[in-house]
Amino acid sequence: MKKISLIIPAFNEEGNIAELYKQIEESIKQFNNYYFEFVIIENGSTDNTYDEILKIKKHDERVKCLKLSRNFKMDGGIAAGLDYVDSDAAIIMTANLQDDPKVIKEFISKWEEGYDHVYGVVNSRPVKSFLRKFNSRIFYKLINRLTDDLVPKGVSDY
Repeated sequence: MKKISLIIPAFNEEGNIAELYKQIEESIKQFNNYYFEFVIIENGSTDNTYDEILKIKKHDERVKCLKLSRNFKMDGGIAAGLDYVDSDAAIIMTANLQDDPKVIKEFISKWEEGYDHVYGVVNSRPVKSFLRKFNSRIFYKLINRLTDDLVPKGVSDY
């Protein structure tokens, strides 16, 4: 059975953890031929995120929690999760409910077709300030110049 790790950095997400877990559970229940583990990285939260993770972990052995000593930002949480897992595939998603767990099915399908990397592309973000739009344009121009256009515009961590 193939093992898929869901890597979920969480910072001050006490109000979202239970709902995210519920949505992921709903999305993956159709996959009987995979073993899923939930690796939630508690990234130095100042609220009760850690306690909420432990509540879920108590009832589901597939839930793992990495508690970081402080906030290492999203990239630090992702790196910790990737370093921890030993699985056939990893799916990175945020804990803030902005990444739709229903897309997991499409990611797995593309992975099974033979793609090594599958990612989502954000077509629009609500209430995006001029500065954020400007920074995004600069980021994609720079990253694509450094990688021979390897990173599509709007790609997300998911």
